Amino acid sequence: MKYTNKIYPHFLILKLKKLPLIYKLFSKVITFLLNIYTLILTPLIFIEALFFIILNFKKVISNKKVLIISHWSFGHQILGLEYASRYYYPDKITLIQILYPRNNPYLSQCYQNINTLNFKTIFVKNKNKIQGKIQKNIITFYLGIINLLNYEIEVIDHLNLYSKINFQIHNPKMYNKKYDKVIELDYNLSGLKKLFNDNQYPKPRLPANLKEKIEKQILSIYPNFLAKPFVCFLLRKKRSLEYYDNLRDCGPEKNYVKSIKEFVSRGFGVVSTGEVNDKDFEKIDGYYSFKNINLDYYLLNLYFILNTKILICQHSGPIYLTNSIKTQNILINTFPFFNGTLSNIDKTLFIKLKKNNIVIPTDEIFNRKENEMVLFGKCLEKDGYTLQNCTENEIFNAIFDNNFYDILDNKDTIIGQFKNNKICKHDNFIK
Repeated sequence: MKYTNKIYPHFLILKLKKLPLIYKLFSKVITFLLNIYTLILTPLIFIEALFFIILNFKKVISNKKVLIISHWSFGHQILGLEYASRYYYPDKITLIQILYPRNNPYLSQCYQNINTLNFKTIFVKNKNKIQGKIQKNIITFYLGIINLLNYEIEVIDHLNLYSKINFQIHNPKMYNKKYDKVIELDYNLSGLKKLFNDNQYPKPRLPANLKEKIEKQILSIYPNFLAKPFVCFLLRKKRSLEYYDNLRDCGPEKNYVKSIKEFVSRGFGVVSTGEVNDKDFEKIDGYYSFKNINLDYYLLNLYFILNTKILICQHSGPIYLTNSIKTQNILINTFPFFNGTLSNIDKTLFIKLKKNNIVIPTDEIFNRKENEMVLFGKCLEKDGYTLQNCTENEIFNAIFDNNFYDILDNKDTIIGQFKNNKICKHDNFIK
């Protein structure tokens, strides 16, 4: 059921990640070869895309707005669909989608005013950024030709939508490791926050036929699953050696056991998704494992996110989907400190930061000028900084109690812009 990378064996990746220099070299070589391979095949993709446009011509021009989404991130896929579906509602939109492995192929079906066309080339597998970018540019080129024929289609690039509605004076900031400095992001999400708060827009939901299919399979394994609400633990593991990707990690799964048992005692079922290894959860009565269910992982994952009563997670794309439907997120063991959600009902327990082996209280990271670089994401071992996972008890307290730090609003952070001030305390700082 779980997503796996099919370019090279997973066991090889795990071994190489333990050798960072070799892994980085390996990644650069693979990326270079894939780029060359893609460029060589670009003329064939041009021809393939032309046939795609011809075969789907009536569908392409059936709406006056065509949205193109091609992004490796599930989060940006969600943001693009949320912005477009709400901003242009009730107008119908034709979506041309170029999917990456982390994208969810069922997501666009959850939006009432979006009609989806998936462009899938037979020549490349969309494993790196240039592949989707080339396909996106080719599709955009053909849509430009269609407009020369006076069809007057509005071609929408989802990345440009982020600045379409903007209520912040400036964009939030973050540390860029490549340039070793704090930079301003090229977008902010204040417009989407306003769209979320406007109740005229329908919330995303699974089509009835898909929901029925999922629940039929679930009930064949767990006949009483729907008799009570459930909570989803969407736990993220380190995925690559890219700076922020490498620092976002849920910590040991065993640290969530106490919280899962508490949810069960309060009348909830519990499920998990993401990159979680649930062997520590399977023996808990009230936890439901779906390792062997006969369902597409992407479909089951989407069902859990859209139907959970609370989402326990890290900073990751699905938080925007739950923000959209007004489900509470509780972010656990999370990093970086500047980042937050779009809802002030969400809670955040940041990972513990140490300098020279001494824990820096999270409120001091936010409130003291000397910690500003750390606040924006700079956390390097050469500077004496290390990260320490939250304990089982700290995770439990963050989920079930309300002990928060007093932090100053910093309008240069996402946390500050959206007033995510429910920052949970760690054990040593609870009075």
